[in-house]
Amino acid sequence: MGFGYNASNNNYKVVRIQSPGGIQKDRNKGLVQIYTLGGESSGWRNIGEISCILESNSILWNGSIYWLAWDSNQWKIAGFDLADEEFRYLPTPTLGHSFFSWSQLTLLGGYLSIFNIDGIYERTYIWSFKKKQNDDLSVEGGGL
Repeated sequence: MGFGYNASNNNYKVVRIQSPGGIQKDRNKGLVQIYTLGGESSGWRNIGEISCILESNSILWNGSIYWLAWDSNQWKIAGFDLADEEFRYLPTPTLGHSFFSWSQLTLLGGYLSIFNIDGIYERTYIWSFKKKQNDDLSVEGGGL
């Protein structure tokens, strides 16, 4: 679930993902639903499906809500744009996905960032997403 403010329409939106057949039936698919507060229409709307597993922790940054997403045996960062109501994936560094690894999205210095702790090699990686001059996102970071 995520919550954010859409400045272009002056309204708030709640985003939730419903598993159509229950979590045990198909964990990798979910129905994306939006609840809009303010503006011309309020109430829940179905806007499509997503075919990955989203972590429960979400971050609002730059007009989008972001989650860590597990898809095709790798971690990705899924962003839901509150203005056009579409998902996009950020260029994601390789993140550990063993039992001894842990990752979390956060804001660091005003930038969307991801912490990745690799327990096997005892290293912590911090990656930050920054806008280039052409509005594309680049990822910068490294290990400690």
